[in-house]
Amino acid sequence: MGDIITVYIQKSRYKIKNNGFFCFVENVCRLKPNHLNPISVQFEKYQNNMEDIITFDKSLQQRYQEYSEILSSNDILPSSQLSKQWALHVEMTVENIGWQAIWKIPRLTCESLHIHFPSYVLVFVLNIDAQKLKVLVRVLAVQEDIHIPDKHWIPLIQLWPTREQEKSIALSLMQTADALDTLRFFYLYVYMPWDRDDDDNHDWREKHLESRLQFFYDLKNGVIPRGVAEHIHDLLIEARRMQNKREALEEKLNREEYEMEFQKDIRKNQTTQTLLEIHVRLQEIRAEIDILESPLLREVIIRRHDTKPVAPTPKQHIWLIFNEGTTADCISFLHQVETSFPLQKITFSDSLASKLESTNSGDIYLLNENTHTIRTIGALEKGGTLRGFGDKNRIIVDSILEDVMLDFNGDEILIENLTVDTKSVQCGILVRKGKCVISNCKIQGNGSSSTQQGIIVLAEAEVVLENCEITGFAVGVVGNSGSKITLKNCDLHHGDIGMKVFDKCKVLMSNTLVREFSEFGFVLDSEVAEAAVGEFDTLNMIPNMQLENIQGTNNMKGDAAIMRKEKLKPVEDLFSNPNLDPTIIDSDDNEEIRML
Repeated sequence: MGDIITVYIQKSRYKIKNNGFFCFVENVCRLKPNHLNPISVQFEKYQNNMEDIITFDKSLQQRYQEYSEILSSNDILPSSQLSKQWALHVEMTVENIGWQAIWKIPRLTCESLHIHFPSYVLVFVLNIDAQKLKVLVRVLAVQEDIHIPDKHWIPLIQLWPTREQEKSIALSLMQTADALDTLRFFYLYVYMPWDRDDDDNHDWREKHLESRLQFFYDLKNGVIPRGVAEHIHDLLIEARRMQNKREALEEKLNREEYEMEFQKDIRKNQTTQTLLEIHVRLQEIRAEIDILESPLLREVIIRRHDTKPVAPTPKQHIWLIFNEGTTADCISFLHQVETSFPLQKITFSDSLASKLESTNSGDIYLLNENTHTIRTIGALEKGGTLRGFGDKNRIIVDSILEDVMLDFNGDEILIENLTVDTKSVQCGILVRKGKCVISNCKIQGNGSSSTQQGIIVLAEAEVVLENCEITGFAVGVVGNSGSKITLKNCDLHHGDIGMKVFDKCKVLMSNTLVREFSEFGFVLDSEVAEAAVGEFDTLNMIPNMQLENIQGTNNMKGDAAIMRKEKLKPVEDLFSNPNLDPTIIDSDDNEEIRML
């Protein structure tokens, strides 16, 4: 492959830390010739204006060869020895100090730092602890007005080296980036949370390496049918989330010295009880993934999935969900339903969760006044109606999930007259495509999270909110580029930001109240518009935006803001100015080093 030479000069203005304070500096960035190896090297830009970072696109054979070499020193390699093998590899391949990288801060860390998710930070590497696969970094620049400690110990896999570096030092940059990519891919896609519990008499490499890699590439390349692949994806997300929670709880036990209490009476300690529940759930997920990981056993599951009888034109069913109540409650519920469905055939059920898991897309689910807890969005993912009868504040839908509660990926969804309680999840409603109409609903978050989002609308999806109340979120509504959002007669209140959209998101708002937000009522995150803070009417000058009769009250930083999130550009001359030199530590420097 020949040289790829890209040269451009770009002048940017961004925030950089200077002795604990943020100042604005000018930076000129030039991309120089790069000699590429046979592996495809990409310089990727994240949606939130991350500067060019180095990523790799490798085949199954390339990954297998790499891992076989890295994990080859022992005749038998138990899972407990994997980290030692990786520590040796990191020591030999990763620059110990002096390089800049983008730190993509995980959601849980954003939560602990009380900042919004996603957040990206430019950092400088001060030291590496290869044994723990962690790195000490100093924050150089941030994209937004966030306040975090200057120094952090963080996992190596959270860093993406920037292509450009400080011009006065020589670095094995591609080798470092490649090593981090290999490490990150392993722990994100090959190593499983339950591997640490394996018997040390088993050879992890022989037992799992090839099959896990094949499993990943089968998922990536569409070998596994979409329905099964989505189920696998959900299981793996849940497992890694459980593992993160397990590690946090174990750290809490160590930090607060609960070991003695653990030994005395495990049943009386809530933390240890939660750990046991996590362990059981991980074992349940492991049993299912072990079957799906095996190509032969997976074929049985796929055949079952493919041969499930589906009517060519499935009939729409109406399900009356009445889970608990008196006879009078039931009669009142039926009278209300009769006004809307006087002649249609209906079927009773006492569980919304079970019906979502066993019925067809497009069905109608009518809920009584009660709390209805779901495990999965199930049939509603591809379309249907979820409607409450009675007082919407007493018709509550919540979930046992912790990531996304209602994940829609269909043609048309209607949610009407109920409360969506998302206090325990990271995102309340995610609309991937199609149209979602939400009418006369209350969507409420926990009111304390810095990362929880109410409704996220992806490109080419549309959401219509009518007579709705949205409250208690870090960001109430998020509109990505290419999406469409309509709000009529709504009340957005209490949280950090009421609504945040990106360029080319079409917004129609009318007769809506936006109030009591600790930051802004409405934020446009733009790469083209000039930054400004003002009234809602100023947004009408932005293409694709039409706001009429929008009232703002007590939004602490302003009703509406246009924000330009500057790209995080590596600093080319860090060491020329002692005030910017990240390696200089004053004798009276008592700044906090955050352990993550």
